[in-house]
Amino acid sequence: MRKVSLVIAALVVMTMTAQGSTLVNNGEMTINGSMLIDWDVTGSGTFTGDGTATFAGTLRPGNSPGTTTLDIDTVLAFSNTLVIEVAGIDTPGVDYDYLHLLADNTLTLGGTLAVDFYDGFSESDLSAGDTFDIISADAGATITGTFDALDFSLAPTTGLSWEIYYNESTVSLGVVERQPNLQDFSPEQGPNSGPIPEPATACLLGMGLVGLGLRKRRKYM
Repeated sequence: MRKVSLVIAALVVMTMTAQGSTLVNNGEMTINGSMLIDWDVTGSGTFTGDGTATFAGTLRPGNSPGTTTLDIDTVLAFSNTLVIEVAGIDTPGVDYDYLHLLADNTLTLGGTLAVDFYDGFSESDLSAGDTFDIISADAGATITGTFDALDFSLAPTTGLSWEIYYNESTVSLGVVERQPNLQDFSPEQGPNSGPIPEPATACLLGMGLVGLGLRKRRKYM
């Protein structure tokens, strides 16, 4: 068991607890054994090897934005936060951060997924139907699990909200029209509330319902 501090080309890895051997070469970290990465990782680069990389701090793929490639079995631990920076809507790794899982590897999801807007892009630039493929897996690779928590939202005034979609080969964020919920209304009104009747009207309405109930009972007695 040893502590290592490494800089891997544009990929910065700090304060990691490692078991096994590591090799750093031209922006790649090779892990033969297992490595618990319990600090911040940011930048573009590749994790490779026959071991398992467990991220337990903060993982920021790419170089604002960019791509981190995983050619190794990878675990996003409960304590980890995956931060996706969004500066546009078109191309993964160019307009927004992206994790790319290569063939014959498994990515186990967990921890928190967070979204940060970047370089002037904001929620006002989003439209319903926008989709962001933030993680993808090549043929022969598998994505399992889900995130434990989601740390992002859109203001109710946008009329939009995020949705997350999981399958074996991609994890995507989608922008959809916001559905009303109780938080959008005052305590006195719900989403299906109409005008509140005047007291006299409410009283007459109640009496009418009572009378209707009596007539029904007489009919079936």
